[in-house]
Amino acid sequence: MGDLHVMRDDLRPPNPPPTRHLISIGDLSRDDVERLLGTARTFERSMEREMKKLPTLRGRLVINVFYESSTRTSSSFELAAKRLSADVMSVKSSGSSVDKGESLKDTALTLNAYDPDVIVIRHPHIGAPNLVARVTGAHVVNAGLEVNGHGVKLSVKSSDFKGRSSIAMPVAVASSGSRSSSSS
Repeated sequence: MGDLHVMRDDLRPPNPPPTRHLISIGDLSRDDVERLLGTARTFERSMEREMKKLPTLRGRLVINVFYESSTRTSSSFELAAKRLSADVMSVKSSGSSVDKGESLKDTALTLNAYDPDVIVIRHPHIGAPNLVARVTGAHVVNAGLEVNGHGVKLSVKSSDFKGRSSIAMPVAVASSGSRSSSSS
């Protein structure tokens, strides 16, 4: 029999970084907010160009899942992802298997089979984005209510307050879409 050789830890490949989610504005540090606003300024300049599409999320899949009626929020997230060149799939609970009693967990597991990079969710129940984050491998962005406010919309309001447009929504999607983000 041959000798067993153990690989040194410094020769092993590094563990992949943990998946980062944007569930609540409270999850963001001051540095995170400043980075988001700085990125928003960069994206905002691209809106002045004739060709507004950027390659930031090319090859990434963003799934928008809306369990509540929404026009502005759902269309903002869809347009943001498309402007960043993501492949986009939008799911509304009305007319889906949810009408037949499918649970949020089962829906999330089904969507996870598509290997999404980002799942944007708006759901009437507090904790729903956390459940999706637990059962999928995607970055999860909360587009709905949480205990202390309106998750991602708070960053948009913060951006508007500083004189910037609602470009913070695509920034949130782009920031969540990076697999090299750290955990929060």
